[in-house]
Amino acid sequence: MSDLLTRSFLSSCSRFLSLDEFFAASGFPVNSEEDFAAIPDEQWDAFIRTDTTFSNWQEMLGAAGEAWVQTRLGFWISG
Repeated sequence: MSDLLTRSFLSSCSRFLSLDEFFAASGFPVNSEEDFAAIPDEQWDAFIRTDTTFSNWQEMLGAAGEAWVQTRLGFWISG
């Protein structure tokens, strides 16, 4: 997830500067993939809605994926 939710991406859509800060502010303990999977979808979407510029997690994840692809293509094209 750290490849997608980079410092640059998080700072562009929220007040967070790191993934650790983002998870800490959510109020959910996230130390593993299992921890993340255990977060109730409705509560996670509510956090995303109130603390980012996105309406829900799927929207945020999609935008992060697009940003990742653009970054990778940019490196490939210029390299």
